[in-house]
Amino acid sequence: MTRWMKVGPAELGAAAELIVAAEFTVSGYQVFRPLSDVRKAELLVDLGEGRHLMVRVKSVRGPNYVFVPKSSFPLDNHRALALVVFPEDADQPELFLIPARVWHELPPPFVAPDYAGLKSKPEYGIRLNSKWREQLATWRVRPGDPLPAAF
Repeated sequence: MTRWMKVGPAELGAAAELIVAAEFTVSGYQVFRPLSDVRKAELLVDLGEGRHLMVRVKSVRGPNYVFVPKSSFPLDNHRALALVVFPEDADQPELFLIPARVWHELPPPFVAPDYAGLKSKPEYGIRLNSKWREQLATWRVRPGDPLPAAF
């Protein structure tokens, strides 16, 4: 059993935010935490030359489903979702930095259900199945790697 299997969801989410912030910081970017939750971003990253990236951070243990409400995640060029996967079969978490605009195209494992006529609100999601590492490889960020070309 990996050490993160013992912590609760809030602690796992907090650890994920720190992992993402640290990765941006050691890559030479300035990272800020918003003072309020109005914009629904956990981190604001200064990319330089007047460019910024608003980052939603999600964490998950192994294959599962993560999502953000469509109402709080516009698909524009200055937003991204940082997904930190704490897999059961590895001793280190894995980080993926995904541009919001990926949900325009919906390659697997990305989904965008609207739930018409149901109680659930429309959302952008990622279905992590047995092929998740292969499907998310384009957006994988390893320590010391530059950010994906999309940024």
